[in-house]
Amino acid sequence: MTPESVLAVFTHWQIIMDHKRAKMDMVRARVIRERMRDGYTVEDLCLAIDGCAASAFHMGENKDRTVYDSITLILRDADHVDKFIKSGEVAHKLIAQREQRREVEQAVAAPPTQEQVEKVRDMLKSVRLRRVA
Repeated sequence: MTPESVLAVFTHWQIIMDHKRAKMDMVRARVIRERMRDGYTVEDLCLAIDGCAASAFHMGENKDRTVYDSITLILRDADHVDKFIKSGEVAHKLIAQREQRREVEQAVAAPPTQEQVEKVRDMLKSVRLRRVA
């Protein structure tokens, strides 16, 4: 685990959850490092973040209208990460099915444009997962 990998997870969270002004602190860095020590990859943790973003409940569609999108919540422990990874996989599968006929854009080294970020957010919002009782 490198400082760059910790930063990559944090930056993904900032972008997907629209917390542009959020700062990396010791608590946030520690929870990311702890999950990486547990064996999760940068991709796993980013998928968990996506899973939270796709959860209607966690995005405020709950009785209190409260958004639960803290990186410390998403990465609190293996149970939370696993739950959000599963949601992320479902969301990504639904997105892939919708985008099945389109060619995948080539990845570029430059950071995503605001338009690309908004597109990803919109796609995740469109597949918000409902809590099953």
